[in-house]
Amino acid sequence: LAGKGWNPAYYSCSWTWGEIINNEFPPDSLVTDFRIHLVDIDRLDKNIDSTFLQSKKFNDNLIATYSKTGNNEFMTCKFDPNKTGKYPKPKQWTEE
Repeated sequence: LAGKGWNPAYYSCSWTWGEIINNEFPPDSLVTDFRIHLVDIDRLDKNIDSTFLQSKKFNDNLIATYSKTGNNEFMTCKFDPNKTGKYPKPKQWTEE
């Protein structure tokens, strides 16, 4: 998802991201590998492929990743997964 203008201090940004990720993936799905990325760019190209996901543009602007991989029972959200220091976890963000 393109998230240009993301600001962790704004509750509206956190709320919108939370609503999108919680409504995108059914909790009882049999899918074992799933990711949603929030990226600090104006818009995404129609074709998102492995080249883009490995690019400097993607990695330098990755705000958060919501994922379920392998045998993990629950989905998790990780802010600033590439440790750029630009995208801290919002203080109002909670996960149960």
